[in-house]
Amino acid sequence: NISIDYNTSSYDTLSVAASIAWNGTILNKTGDYSVILTNSVGCDSIVSLNLTVTTSGISDIANNKSLLIKITDMLGKETPYRKNTPLFYIYDDGTVEQRIIVE
Repeated sequence: NISIDYNTSSYDTLSVAASIAWNGTILNKTGDYSVILTNSVGCDSIVSLNLTVTTSGISDIANNKSLLIKITDMLGKETPYRKNTPLFYIYDDGTVEQRIIVE
């Protein structure tokens, strides 16, 4: 018997002011990083990271031309800015960014 299970993938974007530890590696350069892992049902899972390293953790927030409407947590509840926490930034032009400001 042949069974076909679906692959899963995860993609995230981070903006950091220094370096981060990711998958056992210290990353300190802007770029795209990926790792292939085995998920809970035995299939390959690709985890991808788009990393932006800035000189200041707030610099790319200040450069955004859209008006920030609100910040929500992973459950969609409105929340204030918090460091080291995945948050969704919702803008007036309809864009949504998931960010983790690591400090």
